[in-house]
Amino acid sequence: MNTPTTEVAKRPAILPTTREHTTLEYLTMARGAFYRQMVDATGSEQAAKALLAEFLNQGRRLPDLHACTTDSLGYAMMRAAALRLNPAIPNEYWLIPRNLKVKVDGRDTWIKSAEPQYGYGGLRKLVLRSPEVIDRDEIICTAYRRQYHEPEIRVAAIPADRLGPLIKRLEAEGKI
Repeated sequence: MNTPTTEVAKRPAILPTTREHTTLEYLTMARGAFYRQMVDATGSEQAAKALLAEFLNQGRRLPDLHACTTDSLGYAMMRAAALRLNPAIPNEYWLIPRNLKVKVDGRDTWIKSAEPQYGYGGLRKLVLRSPEVIDRDEIICTAYRRQYHEPEIRVAAIPADRLGPLIKRLEAEGKI
């Protein structure tokens, strides 16, 4: 009668093969001049690592990002860091791989370029942070009314010469 053995089959010693890093992987490594620039742009090492990890996650969702040029990826990543936009938040910021035709030595050549795409949330953040926007509450209320299809309430402007007597009358009536 054959009895089962408890020995484990030995595996042959195979060394893992090394491969070249893609452009996206190279830029998201926590070292080098680009990493130091990201730390400066985001303000902390932890924020830079989180932002670079999110860009690597975008590369997992869009494999074409790995083939994009170093310049275009670096520009798009630094742009997000400088504008303080987070690609992890939906509808804020994306990297879109695009094919571009460029002339190299007189010949047309196709390259992949990472182009920044701003979503609704990112544009909203930028507008609300802008110093030119005075009444942020009005923008938010207008966006809310448009989202839920509520009619806008318009108040007629009162001329300055009629404003003084109106205030005096309202004070006399005890409404102010």
